[in-house]
Formats: sequence, C-alpha cells, structure tokens
Amino acid sequence: MSAVTGLRRLRLFCRLPDETLARLAQGTRVIHLERNDWLFHSGQPAQGFCGVAKGKILLGFPDSPADQTIGKTMTVIHEGELFCDAIAFLNSPYPVNAQAGSASEVVLIDRETVVSLIASDPDFALRMFGHMSRAMEKLIYELRDLKLSSAGKRVACFLLHYAPRLASNSYEFTLPVQKQVVAARLNMSPAHFSRALRQLEQAGMIEVRGRTIGVVDARRLKELSG
Repeated sequence: MSAVTGLRRLRLFCRLPDETLARLAQGTRVIHLERNDWLFHSGQPAQGFCGVAKGKILLGFPDSPADQTIGKTMTVIHEGELFCDAIAFLNSPYPVNAQAGSASEVVLIDRETVVSLIASDPDFALRMFGHMSRAMEKLIYELRDLKLSSAGKRVACFLLHYAPRLASNSYEFTLPVQKQVVAARLNMSPAHFSRALRQLEQAGMIEVRGRTIGVVDARRLKELSG
C-alpha cells in the first residue's frame, strides 16, 4: 500500500486536496503488521502521527514498565481512525502499548511534516485542531459515562455504536475483538459484561450468538442509554 493510498483511507485526510495530500505523503510511511505484532511499547519515543488504514490496533496500559503484554485494553482503533496525535504534538513518549488486533496497515506520519503543513496551510491547521477538539470532547464524555453510568447503560451505548447509518430498529454485527477486551474497554470484568448482555437478552432487546450480536429493539436500547 502506498503512502497516498493509506492517507486516503483515513477519514481526517480522505478529502484533502491532491497537493496537500502529496506533501503529507512525503513524510509518511506505511507499516504492515500481522495479528499480535507490536507497533510500539509504553515509554518509547513517539515517532509521529498514527492512523489505521486497514485492520485494527489495540491500545492498552501495561501492568508494569517491564510488562511486554498489551496490559489492560484501553480502546480499539479501527480502520480510518487517527490516534496518538496529541502525543506526537507533545513529542512525548507513548503512554500505552499498541498491538495489532488483526493483520493491519498503519500509516505513520512524521511530526515535522504535519507541523510544517499546519504552519503553512490554515485549512489544514483548522482540520487538525478541529479533530483534536472533537477527540477531547469525546474522551470527556466517555470518562463521564464510565464513572457515572450503570453497567447496563454502558453496554447499551456500546451496542448502539454499531447501529447502521440508516435508521433501523434491528441490526446485527460481530464484535471486532474478544468479549474480555470489550469488557476492559467498558471498565467491567468479563463476567460482569456477560451478565449485562444476558440481562439485555432476557429483556428481549438483543440476541447473543458467540461474538455475533443481534439487536432486536434499538429503541429500547436508546431509552436505556439516555
């Protein structure tokens, strides 16, 4: 995969003018990872801005500085998403471990290339700062929900995240990662997460078949998540 192709797969950059994209591509390389390959470890110097052009990346907090496992999974970065951009701006060490959750193509954009574009292109600068502002706002709401919401509400919000763009009261999707990873992301134990799913299933809102989730009544899930 070329740098331009990889950048085009990132939602933040997919509509950039060709000239801007070409400048960005000059400081970009694409890293291929197989499932369970490491992208970086906590404490390593930030190499630049990362984006997932294909596959998914798991981010996790290690249990100790010497821990070489993913640790407690914080989030899953999906195709089209940029991540660790604030760390790249600060030029700080990575605070988390990053591991491929499947065969993946990661776009790594040199920090100086991005800074140079921000300095010379106001439209690009607004795009980057708007992205970071939205990411910060999302993080604030997620932290609020993790601290204040019930387990049922957290799970309902997670399930609604996979609702199709076209309004529908029922849909089906496959969990992108194992249930224990989802549970950690929702600040729950695997047993607690399974119990919450079972309660929603008993209430007639969902159907669970392994990692496949069938949402039967999205309207009731929305009421629960509100």
